[in-house]
Amino acid sequence: MRFLFGSRVSIVIFFGLILGALLAVQAALGDSKLIFNGGDTQTDSFNSLFLQPSVWNLPDLMAPAATITVTSGADAGGTCPGASCTLRQAIATASSGDTINFAGGLTTITLTSDELLINKDLTITGPGASVLTVQRSTVGGTPQFRIFRLIDGAAGSTSIAISGLTISNGNAVGSPGGSVGG
Repeated sequence: MRFLFGSRVSIVIFFGLILGALLAVQAALGDSKLIFNGGDTQTDSFNSLFLQPSVWNLPDLMAPAATITVTSGADAGGTCPGASCTLRQAIATASSGDTINFAGGLTTITLTSDELLINKDLTITGPGASVLTVQRSTVGGTPQFRIFRLIDGAAGSTSIAISGLTISNGNAVGSPGGSVGG
């Protein structure tokens, strides 16, 4: 092993051998039928086999993070992206690693139904704590709930950053897990 990984030259030679083997596979395969994912037939060449992650059905790890803009102060519904994008829908639409921001002129988001559950890496960036408030409605009959419920996603620990907004009138009474009540 020391021979293979003992110096930078050995590492370059090792990876050169790997590249040479892959090029030999390319020459042998040419344009042939390859079987993937339990029987799906893919007719393609070496390039798509080794250079296109979609052929292997890998997660979209190399996709750039998206920014979703909340355009509505309503509790739920709407379409993101779009003119009726609510914070609740933006959280549901976002992929792990995305950023949610807010359209200019939006000053209050009033929740009437339930907390906002976040279970993925997400950044929520408001225009400033003195500009935007996310709050539970004070109208009679509105259930008691916290504003944000933060839990680990399927991959384990979750990184969530919330800034530039005020959280108001939340209530985390008897609720397990990480919470931001306000």
